[in-house]
Amino acid sequence: MAHALILKFSAGRPSIYDIKSYIDLHWGLTRKVIVGIIDPRHILLNLTSEADVLKTMVREKKHIKGYWIRLFRWSSAFDPRKDSSIATIWVLLPKLPMNFYSNEMLAGVADRIKG
Repeated sequence: MAHALILKFSAGRPSIYDIKSYIDLHWGLTRKVIVGIIDPRHILLNLTSEADVLKTMVREKKHIKGYWIRLFRWSSAFDPRKDSSIATIWVLLPKLPMNFYSNEMLAGVADRIKG
């Protein structure tokens, strides 16, 4: 489950067939994705690579066939009856000096942002 993601639909969702077809056609993943149902609002996506996970997580469009989704990584603590207290955010750092492009430096910047 290292490359598993959860899709949470806000109100209603398309069929599993439509979800899989849409992902295969529009998301540009390197390999096919396995799609499973957790409950009526939550869908499990099992991808085959970290590259596909990252490509999926940074997608700008957060809907499938007009149904809005939230997307997050699966974890063993996932409980479909509870909302996650963790949200993904994207921060733009224009003109960030090249010497800041290291895990150590970016972690320091992230620590400042999250307070």
